[in-house]
Amino acid sequence: MQNKLAVIFPGIGYTKDKPLLYYAGKLAKAAGYNVISVEYHDIQKIQGDP
Repeated sequence: MQNKLAVIFPGIGYTKDKPLLYYAGKLAKAAGYNVISVEYHDIQKIQGDP
């Protein structure tokens, strides 16, 4: 058996709960992938930082 991993990287203002990432994660789970979603904290520090 082969381990499979899918990592969801949301963007600022586009979380893992938005349709594109939500359904992509759902499809990956259905295909047997382990799904990890990255979550950002302190978004205010990231916004506008080049």
